[in-house]
Amino acid sequence: MPHPGRAAPGEAIAAAGFADIQIAHFKVLRFPPPENERPIALAQRAFMETGYHGATMRFIAGLAQISVPGLYHHYASKQDLLVRILDLTMSELLWRVQAARDEGRDNVERVALIVECLALFHTHRRELAFLGASEMRSIEPVNRRRIAALRTDSQRIMDVEIAGFCRDKAWRREALLIK
Repeated sequence: MPHPGRAAPGEAIAAAGFADIQIAHFKVLRFPPPENERPIALAQRAFMETGYHGATMRFIAGLAQISVPGLYHHYASKQDLLVRILDLTMSELLWRVQAARDEGRDNVERVALIVECLALFHTHRRELAFLGASEMRSIEPVNRRRIAALRTDSQRIMDVEIAGFCRDKAWRREALLIK
């Protein structure tokens, strides 16, 4: 559902003289299939089916229909595959949260857009979100810290906007007028 005073994403693109804010919102709302390399996509599938510890490089290579040495040529280890998946996941989440925040015109709208962004991300990228939550324990410490930092960056954006939202008296007045 479009925000009050804004065209729906499709209408924004079709309209002559559309605003940059509408284009940004359209990009944040679109969830095309991730453009991952085939072994990455199939490693994700393997980790979803068997868990990180249950998947083997041989199983992933079989899914990708490449030889085990061929898989090792591109990815040093199963850990490398998992880290790549989580890097892509957290980087996508962070840019989407930043774009949602940047689109908002005030604290109320920024919080609403970030919540919408998070809900859509966890709906459209539910398998990636699940891996991010369930397999962080499988990542080696140096990579875990880096990937957790990306997740923390997204959380901090939300924290800052909620703090501003709570300080903003206008939303309270608006809420009282709505009733």
